[in-house]
Amino acid sequence: FLPFMERSFNQDAFYGGSFNGFTPGITIFDNYGRDDMGLWNVGLFKPTNNVFGSSSGDGDYALTGRVTRLLNYQDEGRQLVHLGLSGRQASTISQAGVPGEGTISFRTRDAVRSGLSAGWPVPAGITLIGDDMQWANAEFAAVNGPWTFQSEYLVSGLQDARLIQAAPGQTVTYHGGYMQMGFYLTDDHDNYSKERGAFDRVRPKSNFYSVDRCGAAKGTGAWQVVFRYNHLDLNDKGLNGGILDGYTTGLNWFWNPNMKWQFNYNITDRDVSQVAGLAGGSGNIYAYGMRLAMDF
Repeated sequence: FLPFMERSFNQDAFYGGSFNGFTPGITIFDNYGRDDMGLWNVGLFKPTNNVFGSSSGDGDYALTGRVTRLLNYQDEGRQLVHLGLSGRQASTISQAGVPGEGTISFRTRDAVRSGLSAGWPVPAGITLIGDDMQWANAEFAAVNGPWTFQSEYLVSGLQDARLIQAAPGQTVTYHGGYMQMGFYLTDDHDNYSKERGAFDRVRPKSNFYSVDRCGAAKGTGAWQVVFRYNHLDLNDKGLNGGILDGYTTGLNWFWNPNMKWQFNYNITDRDVSQVAGLAGGSGNIYAYGMRLAMDF
């Protein structure tokens, strides 16, 4: 359902973490208000310390809540304004066989990736020992016919943060967010799900077919141009992981609700001048990517 090949820096650095956000737990949610114009959600989860979705740590937890509200919803979603707030109170993550407090990794891969995940570039990142952490996130989205605007911003605080166990701890604050705009060149619009308070899959008004039985063009699919500005700041109080500013332009061609072509060009401005051992690594990263995606 993504308008870009990859999610924002926030996904990797905060929402998803090292294992893409897949953590066991329990959540409850429901719509509220007339015509289901709002949504609330609360969940209790067990952070994982391995890729298999389980954890051997004792006492690790994450309590997360979210509330959204539609200020406007007309013409089956062709016009809407969405606001949302979410928060998270969580522990750091215990490591198997390592005594003492847990750790948390803040890192992001770049916006164009290929091959095995172990080889994806990591332009910004830091792993810290620490205590509890809090996140506050705000979100805004609007649709006006072929136009879609979407944005989020998150602030993360970690208590008793340090690089090694013996060092004195301090509270560090990292933050990041994005703004993105999309415009359909065809008579289409983004599809919003009231049940989830989020965008759903694109359903083209006319699916793509190269020819009909008479040999003439039959359907164009949905065409969309997109732009995103991405920001991530992992520098605070000498515990520095780098600062990134990303700019992505893209073209999406949706053949049908289950198949799409995506073309992205990305420029990432990397500032690691304050990161130990990486002072000479600042500069721009350029990347071009293409993806054919199909789900069934």
